[in-house]
Amino acid sequence: MQTVEVIIPNIGKLKILHIDTLKADKTTKQHGIAWWVLNRAVGDCQWRGSDYQRILDGRTSEAKRYTFIVQADFLNEYDAIKEDWSWFKEDNETWKFVRSIVQDKIKDMIFQSNQAERENKRRYIIENVGSAVNTLPPMSKDRVETFVNEVVDKCPNFGEQEIVQLAKILTTLEKSKSRYGLLEVLHNQDTHDLDALHEVLNQWTIGMAKIVLDEIQNRLKLINELKAKIQVAGINEVHELQPLFEKGLWMFGPQFESIEFTSNKGMTAVIRDLFGDKNGKGTLNRPDFVILPDSSIGFYARSSYDEDYNEDGVEHVVIVDLKTTGLSLGAKEKDQVWKYVKELKRKGHIKQTTKVDGFILGDQI
Repeated sequence: MQTVEVIIPNIGKLKILHIDTLKADKTTKQHGIAWWVLNRAVGDCQWRGSDYQRILDGRTSEAKRYTFIVQADFLNEYDAIKEDWSWFKEDNETWKFVRSIVQDKIKDMIFQSNQAERENKRRYIIENVGSAVNTLPPMSKDRVETFVNEVVDKCPNFGEQEIVQLAKILTTLEKSKSRYGLLEVLHNQDTHDLDALHEVLNQWTIGMAKIVLDEIQNRLKLINELKAKIQVAGINEVHELQPLFEKGLWMFGPQFESIEFTSNKGMTAVIRDLFGDKNGKGTLNRPDFVILPDSSIGFYARSSYDEDYNEDGVEHVVIVDLKTTGLSLGAKEKDQVWKYVKELKRKGHIKQTTKVDGFILGDQI
């Protein structure tokens, strides 16, 4: 038991007895603040609304463990007690002033009595985050340590593991380029978006989510770029449109998602030889495409491998025949693609098992 005397200038002197059961009970019953005047109890011993707000501040274990007895005989002289002694007169100015002083003193007593416990918690947290914090610059390190001290002192309801997690998050933010911009972004989200973000992070890592979102963003940009360019009359499809398909084969279907599809200059050379026009317009500038008077042709291939994982040919070929504007697509244009396939097979670029997809693109059929 601890006893503290408090002198309130021009009002009087009171005593506060602090009883600590050392182990929290299941409930707050028989705990709280008991007020005594002239050796008589005023009201019941309990924690009241303003006590929770001003003293406990989330200290649930302390509420079930501590009892304070306040002896303030002078309150009788100030007519602060109700006639039936059930409680004090709430509108009595002396009572309101004394109560606030007592609450602040009790809060300080709780703080002092928990000093050793807080130091142990602080030591445990620093030991668990110390290696990461020590890699920070001095100012960042100081901010993390200040944060830990503030939480330990002012948020007693936080457990050690919770503070360790918060400190590690703070350390990571200090290391990141964006610093606390993430917290501002989270602050501006509504509750539904935060719940959705929690679900996403339960299934995805941040890195994986960023890869997926970056890919979606790149695809949307590619589609918008294609939409804008096909509206331009007389656009140079060789330099403006055909390169878009080199990184946009996925537009033809999910089976073309593989990043292994690359421009095949060997096939391009075969088809260029087929037309016997080695000095055709643009061929020197874009050797990865075949440029003809009415179209440009791109060849994209994915290699095949034998049982020993050695490359043994081509597994899949994609032919993109992009016709100039104003040219109708029909049977003749489809036959041209078969002509390319036969020539590639004759030159040994296509095996019996090679899969070939041909796409003829134009503005009218």
